[in-house]
Amino acid sequence: MITTNYPAVVHAPHYEVLIRDRRGWPEQTNQRLYRSLADAQRAVEYLPLPGDFGARIVTYDVAYYARCGVCGDFVESGEWIFADWLVLVLVVAASPGWSCTTEQLVFCPQHRPDSED
Repeated sequence: MITTNYPAVVHAPHYEVLIRDRRGWPEQTNQRLYRSLADAQRAVEYLPLPGDFGARIVTYDVAYYARCGVCGDFVESGEWIFADWLVLVLVVAASPGWSCTTEQLVFCPQHRPDSED
């Protein structure tokens, strides 16, 4: 059995910045989730919003981290945090040697369970 030190599923508020276009449709800016409301608000301040575009912040109660459950390394560089597990699965599948399980665990190439080979 593998000990999981870093869960992929995090039950804590995370925030996403959405912009509205002229038709009022929400559109994701960069699909990034922020760990704090202050970070999301700071991102809104730096958005170059033309004329009648506006931004709003959406809160998620659960976020999914594309990081190894054993060592905590993130897929590729930077932090990969998602609002949707299926998006995380696609990112992990495109990363050589990385795997994720139906139990919502993520593993890097060094800690990938033998049964995943």
